Formats: sequence, structure tokens, C-alpha cells
Amino acid sequence: VPELLDSISTQRHILAGYMRPEVQVESGSSVDRWNTMPQDVSAGSRETNATLDYLLQRAEQISEPKRKDQLYYRAAVVAASTKGADAAFEIVDKMSLQYREKAKEFIAFDIALKAARKHQLAEAESLARRDSDLTRRSYIFTVIAGSLLDDKNRDAVGAMEFINEIERLAAKLDTDSEKVAVLVGAAAVASRLDAARAADLLRQAIRIANKIEGFSVDTRVPRSLDVGGGLFAYTMYDGEFTLVDAVIRLGTNDFNQTVGDINGFKNRLPRLQTIVALCDGILSQNSRP
Repeated sequence: VPELLDSISTQRHILAGYMRPEVQVESGSSVDRWNTMPQDVSAGSRETNATLDYLLQRAEQISEPKRKDQLYYRAAVVAASTKGADAAFEIVDKMSLQYREKAKEFIAFDIALKAARKHQLAEAESLARRDSDLTRRSYIFTVIAGSLLDDKNRDAVGAMEFINEIERLAAKLDTDSEKVAVLVGAAAVASRLDAARAADLLRQAIRIANKIEGFSVDTRVPRSLDVGGGLFAYTMYDGEFTLVDAVIRLGTNDFNQTVGDINGFKNRLPRLQTIVALCDGILSQNSRP
């Protein structure tokens, strides 16, 4: 948009003024690398063999250790999607020892999550059970349980077994905020199967949420990996298996009971937020043709 060029350029120089000289140099180098990247390697085609080859080539050419590790990690993420787990872990093994084990955990989670979404449930479960991060394991189990309730994989007994295991894992978590997220996620899935069971999980989550100062309806759980100063992050329970999702699903089945459960929130803010979300969700459903 030509008319925006001047203002964007001005903002660019203002922002650059806040950066340390060495950061400015690194930013300039990043722009140069982006500009010289092959045309078939772009943000819109980041999980392609061309992207993988480019990242590996850059990693092998560069001498700066931290930058090399960053490129290898990015390449491993792409390899996980294009060539499978073995290829991804082979690339991770090229990283420095300082980052290797954590990187393997993140790559394994990424592979497990994609496998669960593609209904490759045995692979997803196997990887999740080896994950020492119990919140990550619970999230994968939640995705698996949801997949088991899809029409093509309908297995209500199997889904409930995972929901029960998620509840047991939640009790072992260290932080109340993550316990709430895991229980709410289980409730969101259980609401598709057993409303009474889902309501019980929601009430457990509310009791724990009441211990958290300033709790709101945001139950997202972030994770991040620092590789040589480069931050690679993702968020669980973001956009699915949320508190709003669970409340709307339960409220559609039994509005009065769900409102009663919501009133169990000690703080006014989450109580109001969930009631508004519940009413909005039901009204939206009723307005559909």
C-alpha cells in the first residue's frame, strides 16, 4: 500500500532507535536472509521439502552456534510434518547438547498433537505417555478423547477412559491454573458424552479456580523453548477445550444447572464472563436456520 510507506518507514526508524546496536545488526541480517530466501520458501509454504532443504543448508553453512541451533530446530519442526518423526529427531541430534533434550520434547509433542488430529491415535498416545510434562500429556489425551467421539472413530468407552485418566493427571499437577485448564478441557469433551460427568469436572475446576487470585475465563497454558536466545512458543487450551466451550456445551443441555454451577465462582468477573458467554452461545445457536 504505497500511501502507508512513509509512516511505516518512520515507525521502523523509531523502533530501531530503541534497539541495541548488536540487535540492529542481527535484525538487518535477518531481513537480508529473508530477502534472499528462495521464492518457494515462504511463510505460506513453511512445511515443504524446499523449506527443509533451505533451513538445513543455512544451518550447515553458518558458523554462529546459537543461530545454527535455531535453524536446526526450525528444520526439525518442518521435518516432523514432511518426513516423519525419525527424520525430525535425526535433525534434533545435530543441535548442541544444551538444547537437544528439550527440543526433542517439543518436537515429540508437536508430532503427537498432529497425529491425534489426524486420528492416528495409537502414535499420539504412545508419544504422550512418554512425555514427563503432565499438562502436555493431558492435552494430547484430551485431543484423543475428542477424536474418539467423532463419527468416524466413535468409541465412547475409550473416550471416557481417557477423560478419567486426565482427571487423575490433573490431581498431580503443581499449579492450580494448569489444573483448572486440564479439568475444563476434560469437561468440554465429556459434555459430548455424559453431561453429569462433565458438570462434575466443571465444578472441580471452579473450586480450584476460586483459589486463584484474579482468575478469569482465560485458561490458556503456554509453553516456550529458548534456543540460543530465539523463543519458540505454543499455547495449549487456546481456541478449543476452553472454559467458554465447556460452559456453552453444558448450558445447551441444561441451562439452569449450568448457571447454578457458574455461580460457584467466588469472583464476580469469571461469573459474569461465563454467564455472558453462555447466553451468547445459546442465542447464537438458536438464531441459526
